[in-house]
Amino acid sequence: MRNLKRALSLALASVMVMGLMVVGSGASYVDVSSKNNQEAIEVLQAVGVMTGDENGKFNPDANVTRNEMAVIMSNMLDYKVSNYAGTAPFTDVPAWAEPYVAACWTHGIISGYDAKTFGGSDSVTAAQAALMMLKALGYFQYQSDFGDDWQLSTIRQANQIDLYNDVDVAAIEAMTRNDVAQLALNTLEATQVIVGREPGKVVTPDGTTVYLGSAEYSDLYKSGNRYNAINGKKDDDSKKYSAELGEDLFAGELKKKADDHDDFGRPAVIWSYEGDEIGKYAGEEPVMTYVKDFDKDEVKDLEKDGYDFDGATIYVNGSDETGLDSVADLAARKYKGTVIELYAAEDDDKKIDRIVLLQGYLAQVTDMDDEDVTMDVYNPWLNNDDEAVSFTVEDNSKDDDDWFDRLSKRYDVDDYFVIFIEAADVNDDNDVLAVSDVETVSGTVKTVKITDDMENGYNGSFTLDGTKYTLASGYNNVEINAGDEYDFFLDENGFVIGAKAANDEVNVDDYIFVKEVGESGFDNIAKALFMDGTSKTITVSELDNDDDFTWDKSEDAKKFYTFKEKKNGEYELKLVDDQNKAESATVDNVAKPISGVTKTGNSSTLFIAKDKVYTGVKNAPEVEAGNVYYIFDGGRLVVVYSENEGSASTSADELVYVLSDNYAVGLDEDDEEYYEYDVFMDGEKTTLLTRKDDLEVGLYQIKSYEDDLYAEFKDSVDSDLVKTESDVTNVDYEDGTLTLDGEGYLLADDVKVYTIDGTTVKSIGAGSIENRVTKDGFDNVTLIQLDEDDNEFVIVYLTK
Repeated sequence: MRNLKRALSLALASVMVMGLMVVGSGASYVDVSSKNNQEAIEVLQAVGVMTGDENGKFNPDANVTRNEMAVIMSNMLDYKVSNYAGTAPFTDVPAWAEPYVAACWTHGIISGYDAKTFGGSDSVTAAQAALMMLKALGYFQYQSDFGDDWQLSTIRQANQIDLYNDVDVAAIEAMTRNDVAQLALNTLEATQVIVGREPGKVVTPDGTTVYLGSAEYSDLYKSGNRYNAINGKKDDDSKKYSAELGEDLFAGELKKKADDHDDFGRPAVIWSYEGDEIGKYAGEEPVMTYVKDFDKDEVKDLEKDGYDFDGATIYVNGSDETGLDSVADLAARKYKGTVIELYAAEDDDKKIDRIVLLQGYLAQVTDMDDEDVTMDVYNPWLNNDDEAVSFTVEDNSKDDDDWFDRLSKRYDVDDYFVIFIEAADVNDDNDVLAVSDVETVSGTVKTVKITDDMENGYNGSFTLDGTKYTLASGYNNVEINAGDEYDFFLDENGFVIGAKAANDEVNVDDYIFVKEVGESGFDNIAKALFMDGTSKTITVSELDNDDDFTWDKSEDAKKFYTFKEKKNGEYELKLVDDQNKAESATVDNVAKPISGVTKTGNSSTLFIAKDKVYTGVKNAPEVEAGNVYYIFDGGRLVVVYSENEGSASTSADELVYVLSDNYAVGLDEDDEEYYEYDVFMDGEKTTLLTRKDDLEVGLYQIKSYEDDLYAEFKDSVDSDLVKTESDVTNVDYEDGTLTLDGEGYLLADDVKVYTIDGTTVKSIGAGSIENRVTKDGFDNVTLIQLDEDDNEFVIVYLTK
């Protein structure tokens, strides 16, 4: 009932909080960042205190206003705000916020700047927000409790009961949605207080009572099972439990229980509400945390101080089957940037029974579609070079907040970030545990010092713009040279987890494919295919930095090169390292477009079939078996060249509906005629140029463009992907299925439906098809799908 009563207030306020790097098992809204308040976010969501906006976003860095803070407090304390509407004394509160402000003011939770001014549009500060929470707990019942400085008194009391734990903001600074969530959860876990001793007081001659000094407050203890729901702390002299605020507010239905471990292997707690698990989260604090210097010397020092590591279980991203069988194995790795947490036994602070490693790797998104996010992940312990491992996260359509949703909302193709994978093993069968953003610094390296190899992790540093940077143990193994320019990627602890040479990005237009090589007099020549599909014979003055070379026809031909054209028209070529050849291979528009090759194409992969160019795997040509040559970057195809010609498969983007057989005539620069037709394509009414003067009204499939301008058409439209029903009389549409004279068609969720009457085109909803056919005479129906195997139709045309 609490959540139902809050529905209106949540919708009005749209109070948003930011999700964090490590995501609990019960997340319903997620936005990733380097701060971990996810536990607070999910708990507060579950109980209806805070929520996201209509798009499921929490806007982590947005500040919370004083008006919004009143909404949060009203939600948390379950005020029936409608009872207080119109009672606030302030003149500057908007109508939507007034009942919440009034409720909080009536109960003494908030006060204004003066008798008439609330200042609700101002950002709430950490001190202001903490004071509201402290009053909800029972503190500051008397004005004299504040002493000479209300902020100092508030901060002192908030720190004393740990309200500011994991809240990263100064007292007078604005609170973000993230920090408010953490502050609110800390308050729900805090014990309520009662006044143990009132302050001294005097009564003035006019009868006014003036309090002197501050009151004394005592923890509140109560009997009943509900008071064992969150803390379970007992009074030494009775069977009563400490009464946490969350236990009273949610009648013991909000529970926090200890569990063995979270996804990373840390001691954990499980939050639940009304019997439903919210999520599992890290529980107790580690005895010690390292991001560097956990080595043999450190272990010896700890043992001298009485710490005992015997029998400690070592978890790496949640797995204890990692080959690290002892603390000596771990200390030999010389980890930097990897978080190492030491946890003690429950009854002995010096007995370390659990060691947890949070090991992240640099990742880059290489492809993204409606079903998968594919990335390159650099795991240096698996690869002693800079080749990445391809890793794919699939969409689980039954889960509206899986890692596919989180990654696709946060990152785009080519973006870099840090990923934490189960067991630190880059394997599609393993789960993603967390991600965090990288910070990029760029410039010319001045000095560099690498003092170790990859056997035990990187140990090195360099200076850039006067700042020293240290390599993470999981650094992606790009060689660093003094004097060269790089983009460096820093993890959330400031260690360099990856690098990219500033000049190592090659534009696809910088490639050529050399078909044949030979000599002409004293010159080395080559027949070269450029990435725009044109071929020409070029003079090569330098090959792989050698200007005195002789072609090896068997080794140097049929290869990809990068090139630079000199002012005199000659070319300098450099062999592309990452290339290969597939014999008797076919090409098609599938995720892995080359038969027998496991590498994946994406929307930027360039396909050349003999001399015709196609961009994107979905537009890849259908090529019969033959020699196929390709460039790759990790598991991603960059350029694919087939010696055989190809034919493009049908897509909705290649179909055009000619609206009228009337056309305009024009002359090109060679005085050749072309014809301009009114057409409908790509969702809009436009014009199309072609050399044909005999087009009739109807649907056509474009085969190619002459000079990238004049459309050429196939003899017929692909009947496998285009269906036509004429003279339709019976129509039914329900739940995505369109039935025409007894024949059923599945329409896509985002289907586009258009009526075409002469040159008039209108967009309509799928639910209007029946009326347009049966009442308005649009009884000819053309349905178009993108993929024969998909079975969903994405475009529907209705004509008379």
